[in-house]
Amino acid sequence: MGALPRSLSVENLETRLNLSHVLTPHTALDPQPAPLPRTQAADYATNSATKQAVISLTDVVSAPAAASQHQLQGPIQAISWGGSPAGATNLNNFIAVNLGYDPVQVAKATQSAPPGQACLFIWDQMIDDIFNAPAAQTHNSAGASTGYLSPWMDSGIAAVKQRMDTFFSQFYAAGGRADYVIMDMEGGLSACRVTPQQTAAIFADPRFPAWQAANNIPSLSAVLAGDVTNYNAALMDATAQVLNQAVFNVAQKYFPDVKTSNYDMYAMSQNSMVPDAGGYQWVLNSGAGNENAPSMYGNLHIKYLPDSTPYTDTAFHTVLWETNVLRGTLNSSTGQATPWLAFKGYADSNLTNSPYYDEMVYQLALSGSSEFLLWNPRPWIAGQNPAQYSNDAQDMAFNSLLQTLNNKFGDAVRTPVTTQLMDWNNPLVVSGMQIGNTDVLYRVTVPPGVQQVKVVQTGEVLNLNGAAGVWYESTPGSVVTFEPVASSASMD
Repeated sequence: MGALPRSLSVENLETRLNLSHVLTPHTALDPQPAPLPRTQAADYATNSATKQAVISLTDVVSAPAAASQHQLQGPIQAISWGGSPAGATNLNNFIAVNLGYDPVQVAKATQSAPPGQACLFIWDQMIDDIFNAPAAQTHNSAGASTGYLSPWMDSGIAAVKQRMDTFFSQFYAAGGRADYVIMDMEGGLSACRVTPQQTAAIFADPRFPAWQAANNIPSLSAVLAGDVTNYNAALMDATAQVLNQAVFNVAQKYFPDVKTSNYDMYAMSQNSMVPDAGGYQWVLNSGAGNENAPSMYGNLHIKYLPDSTPYTDTAFHTVLWETNVLRGTLNSSTGQATPWLAFKGYADSNLTNSPYYDEMVYQLALSGSSEFLLWNPRPWIAGQNPAQYSNDAQDMAFNSLLQTLNNKFGDAVRTPVTTQLMDWNNPLVVSGMQIGNTDVLYRVTVPPGVQQVKVVQTGEVLNLNGAAGVWYESTPGSVVTFEPVASSASMD
């Protein structure tokens, strides 16, 4: 999420929230695969001329339907980082928890939230002992620290667990409510964050050989050349497990039905694998918490396919990729998905102030998002440019997108019907949701230049009228496919 304000108080985040998910252990749906052999893991590559990420079309394959595991009901809402303006009935706010916060006052803040809508946001400072413990650093052969964070972070768990238990016991005794506990811990381990020097230090640690064998990690030279699938999965799993043991399991001790997640950590099985924004592949069968929280900030950076065919990271392709990531994680997990979204004007995105931002929200909602976690900060340091941050107008526009969805969803049970992954060069992005027993709602997103879409089975022609997408309704059990009718040369 980038730099975030550290001065937010409980008082200015004391508002309403809404989350109503089914709590289940965060387990894999696809059969638990063995670690990938190197020959299968080495699909990631780099075009030497452009140094851009490269992926294979074969990375996107059909996945088994898991829709029944992800039935939803009630309005889809967003929990917002930066507050929400009056009248934004579909936006609710985080309640912050940090070192020095009084559990009794935090409990008081949650008591004013409507039923099922109390969300605690745990700041990183609450868990820093995990990463600052000497044993969590890389070691040389003599056991002395070489200065990098390592996968062996167990020694700091006890202190953080005790801190969290003290907080939650007092919070619970004061009548606090916790329907959702989330974190934005971005300082852990993953292959896209560690430097080559840190990777070399991890490989040189005397604890590494046993860890390497247990996780089928290839040689240092192979990892540095891009064979990172197993390495990345093992790094991320190490981070997920310390968060589970130190924070989320403690929250569940006092609130058994609490929903828990950490920013950009989500399940991804071998059979449903979709690479991340830079082309990295990884398999993670159990993430941090019991829900999935992928980052959907619109920053796809894949430029070439393995045959050197250019793959443009346009707004349309970004919507396609993000929809695939959501489907991949839902196919891989019994946990629900609550993606993190940035505000529409976020500059570091392929969707900045684009109609494809709206299409992303619609596609993710119809593919099975249970809620959204909205990063909508205001300036928090003197001198920051307000134009680079969110504002009430953007929040109200996001609220309107959710209201459009809720008007269509009503109160009926809804189930995603489009769970398969799409080819990277799919001409349309289509997501469908069965609503109750009588309706199936589709959203069809088109690339720039497409003015009409044909419903293949009926011959109906849907006019876009200059929009980037169109709604279509059908009935359960009907086979419905779409194809573009007319297009003109255009770029998004």
